[in-house]
Amino acid sequence: MELDDIRLTYLNHSVLHFLGTRDEGFNDFMFANLDNLMKKSTLVSGVGEKERNQFFNAIRQNIYHRASTL
Repeated sequence: MELDDIRLTYLNHSVLHFLGTRDEGFNDFMFANLDNLMKKSTLVSGVGEKERNQFFNAIRQNIYHRASTL
């Protein structure tokens, strides 16, 4: 998160808890990693229907597989 010139990073810790930091080195590292991830990513809305269906079908299959092993 960025507020004016202040960067903050919040990390989820269990379901209801989170950790936050203003540490500049850590936040620079996290922002660089997220920026890199976004550059390598493709918007689901920006691809064709075939690729979109393949993406969501793979997610559904993963969910069904995990649900059947419970």
